Amino acid sequence: MRETRRVKFPTQRGHELVGILERPTGPVRFQAVAAHCFTCTKDLKTLVKLSRELVRRGIAVFRFDFTGLGESQGDFSTSTFADNCEDLEAALRFVETEFAPVDLLFGHSLGGATSLVAAARRQRVAQSEHPAPRVLVTLGSPCDTPHLADKLERMDPTLLTADEGEVTIGGINFVIRRPMLDGLRSFDVAQEIQGLDIPTLIVHSRSDTTVDFANALSLFDMLRPHASLLAVPDADHLFTTPPSEIAFLAETLDRFTARATSRYLAPTT
Repeated sequence: MRETRRVKFPTQRGHELVGILERPTGPVRFQAVAAHCFTCTKDLKTLVKLSRELVRRGIAVFRFDFTGLGESQGDFSTSTFADNCEDLEAALRFVETEFAPVDLLFGHSLGGATSLVAAARRQRVAQSEHPAPRVLVTLGSPCDTPHLADKLERMDPTLLTADEGEVTIGGINFVIRRPMLDGLRSFDVAQEIQGLDIPTLIVHSRSDTTVDFANALSLFDMLRPHASLLAVPDADHLFTTPPSEIAFLAETLDRFTARATSRYLAPTT
């Protein structure tokens, strides 16, 4: 059984984001925050299923919509990767203020890169009232952001010269404007996460055709010796195949978090 709460919380840029907190009706073993992928939402089936599998294991999960996506306010077409990092910081502050300190921060695809940057920034500031998450997990995440700008321009070549274009992702049309592209090109993930020493699990499929497995190897090199790499052999980018993949991921995240925080691993019910 689980309890579900839909909430709104503010960003520093003055608009509201919308999130969902799902938690077990019994004792909560860990508090997690999840970051979705580029153009996705908190309602992505992969994220929902994974969150609920974690809830079944006693982990409360907060997932939310980044600026201009899903139910959240703001203009997605001009939002930048740096804005995403600020959105995630706002979510972390909201969760730790309203619910509990964050044990586990995990993100899928670009959300994973966002999670690493947000955690590294918290660690550098080292404010006791806003501690960094204790455990990080990336799922099929890229090691940089300029590649995404290149991909968007390949999808709509008018973006090479125009200040605005349109791409179709997952059957949905998205307007892309110059600030987003410039932000992706100028952001240096490697520099931002330098010195990050939080236990991190990098999960990536060797058969991922959206974000190549080489990205996982690069992240592993950047974060060693504090990173572990799990190479999944046959999953797609969304971890929807094989059907057992989500349950496997939930168990993996659960065990990694318990081991990294030295907490007792309660049996799955």
